[in-house]
Amino acid sequence: MRKTLKMVLYGEPGEGKSTFVSKSKNPFYISTDGNFEWLDLPEQNHKQIFSFTEFKNIVKDMIDNPAKYAQFDVIAVDLIEDVFKWCEFEYCKRNRVEHVGDIGYGKGYDISRNEFYIEICKLLGLDKHVVLIAHGFTKTETNNRGVNVTKYLPSDRIPSKVWDMIEGRVRYFLRAFSRDEETSEGKFVKRRYLSLIPKQGEYGISRGLNEAEVPEDIDLDWNTFITVIGLEDDATPVVETQKSRKPKIIKTEQVKEEPKLKAEPKVESAPIVEEKQKVVEEPKVESAPVVESAPVVKEEPKVVEEPKVEEKQAPIVKEEPKVEQVKEESMAERIARIKAQFGKK
Repeated sequence: MRKTLKMVLYGEPGEGKSTFVSKSKNPFYISTDGNFEWLDLPEQNHKQIFSFTEFKNIVKDMIDNPAKYAQFDVIAVDLIEDVFKWCEFEYCKRNRVEHVGDIGYGKGYDISRNEFYIEICKLLGLDKHVVLIAHGFTKTETNNRGVNVTKYLPSDRIPSKVWDMIEGRVRYFLRAFSRDEETSEGKFVKRRYLSLIPKQGEYGISRGLNEAEVPEDIDLDWNTFITVIGLEDDATPVVETQKSRKPKIIKTEQVKEEPKLKAEPKVESAPIVEEKQKVVEEPKVESAPVVESAPVVKEEPKVVEEPKVEEKQAPIVKEEPKVEQVKEESMAERIARIKAQFGKK
């Protein structure tokens, strides 16, 4: 007997849930959010629905006409919470009420939830892999000890009681998440993972796996997941998207050739600037004669023993003795005058 995968995959928007399932073998999407166009799949691999009635009709068509969907191995509902809300809306419309709670005490909730649950059970009963995709959110609560506890839960648009019923019908109820990791080059890259073993505070279940042998988290890759749970025969063969990655590597190699331009700029050898610096150092020697102003002090006799700099100062020394001679002549003249005055007397 063929083993089939029944699974609920939830995670915050943008984690790569739809892309994860799109890498499976011949998937068929029952799409509610209109994002199928962004997946690398043929148009015939999906059905866009806009109501709960359309969902029931396509499930009925799969049961009544199995040959019509024989080419598809995986059935994905994206998103399951939209189907639930449409179910409540149509129930209220049939009963001409605005809210499910308007019909008796709990009666409206019970009827609408059972109607939704029955259709999900029909879908899960198909001899195909079935993946129900849902959004998720993070919630922080404070326990009785005053400690903050982080919880990871599927969309609250579906009540927890309904999620509990669905969890009992699937084999895997797993969360997709991502985190930023630093590469060896020092860059941060976002990597996506699948929480294969639910942790504390994380809603989910994983049946039939040995937690001691299976990693808690694996890459968010369909083939990796299928191999870990033992369904290697349903792994996807080499997809064309892998070929499209090769040209990216070629582009990077072309970019590696560009750095040659960095070696070409001979501007690095512009020692012309260094020569200018040397020229700047030479005028420092010319400015050294500023010391000529220093000899204003009486230390001129000591300067006589200094090098050629004294020759430049020599003219200053020649002028000084002239002043001294003028002073000596004035004294002699005075003495001569005094003697002349005494002589006259």
